[in-house]
Amino acid sequence: EPMLEFLKQQALRNPRQRCRLCLHSTPEDALHEMIIVHTKDVFVPPHVHSAKAESFSIISGKATLYLLNSSGQPTEAISLGEPGSGRALCAKIPAGQWHTQRFESDVAVFYEVTSGPFTPQGTATLWDANSPDHEIMAAAFLKKLHAFR
Repeated sequence: EPMLEFLKQQALRNPRQRCRLCLHSTPEDALHEMIIVHTKDVFVPPHVHSAKAESFSIISGKATLYLLNSSGQPTEAISLGEPGSGRALCAKIPAGQWHTQRFESDVAVFYEVTSGPFTPQGTATLWDANSPDHEIMAAAFLKKLHAFR
């Protein structure tokens, strides 16, 4: 698929190793649909959307969705993968559920759906990603996830 290859190349060229194609028209739309590409090196800080559910469907690649308690301890790991991978194709995250993802293939492409409008105030993280301790906290958190599996 040429579009998927284009998005993958954009992610690989991006210093943040990600790319997002918004299929909705504006941040104010009632429904947000996105095709998102993350490389294996992308770290998604543990977070929660207080009033919004979201769903993920893997288009290509592999990832694990971790559900967490409010102190960031993993409670469930859901292996996601492209069709034919033997993993779940999709997962729904209810509003108020702490979560994160770990990408296991060199590049993962997924379709994400959530309700709009986009309001960053409705999302909380376990720590400030701009903190000087972010790298240390992220490494310790990833170690915890690895031990959970």
